[in-house]
Amino acid sequence: MRHQLTNVVHLVMLKRVEKCGYMTINPVDWNIFSVKRSRKQWTVDLARKTCTCNKFQMEHFPCSHAFVAARERNVDFTSLCTDYYKRQTLIDAYSVPIMLVGYPSSCHPTSLSWWF
Repeated sequence: MRHQLTNVVHLVMLKRVEKCGYMTINPVDWNIFSVKRSRKQWTVDLARKTCTCNKFQMEHFPCSHAFVAARERNVDFTSLCTDYYKRQTLIDAYSVPIMLVGYPSSCHPTSLSWWF
C-alpha cells in the first residue's frame, strides 16, 4: 500500500524519523511529552500539534520530537500533518481543468508522476 503523503513530504518524514533514535521521552500526560537529546529539551503537545522547537507549528508537519511522541502513543503520523501534504489533496487540486495561458505551442507539459 502506498503512503498517504506526497513523495517529497514522505522523504522529509523518513529523515526526521531517523533522528528519533537519539532521543529520550518522558510523558507528562496523555498528550504532552518532554523530549530530550543531549542537553536539549523540548515539550510536545500532540493534541494541539505544537512543539517548543516551533517547527511543528510553522510547517504543519511533525518535527522529529513530535514523531517520538506520536510513536510513544501509537498515533498515525499522517494524522498530525495538514491535508496540504497529502497525496489526495494534490490529486484533487489538479482534477479540474486548468486553462492554458499563452500560445499552446509555447507550453511544454511536464511529468508530475514524481509527486504522486
